[in-house]
Amino acid sequence: MLLGVDVCFGSIILGGKAFTGPSLIHSHRKSLALGETKSIIDGVEFDTIVREWSCKWSPGGSKASLLACQMALEAVFDDLNDIEGVQNVERLICDETFEFKVRQI
Repeated sequence: MLLGVDVCFGSIILGGKAFTGPSLIHSHRKSLALGETKSIIDGVEFDTIVREWSCKWSPGGSKASLLACQMALEAVFDDLNDIEGVQNVERLICDETFEFKVRQI
């Protein structure tokens, strides 16, 4: 638990254990060559791989858990962008569902 919420980026949990950053996902990242498409099943093809991490934050405590999520992202943001094949990293926040999402495109 981190400031009242469980915060999880992929399989990396922030809280009682130290956050080790995105190094765990470097070897698992697969990118497609420009113009290449993949098919999941007949009729469903894609040309972009997106990785998404999400967690819930608590509105209580002056939204301290939201700030903790932001700080954790800032600590690894450059590393997420530097992974080969990554075009963009986006942060999305919803103040109605209390979701904090990070998308790596």
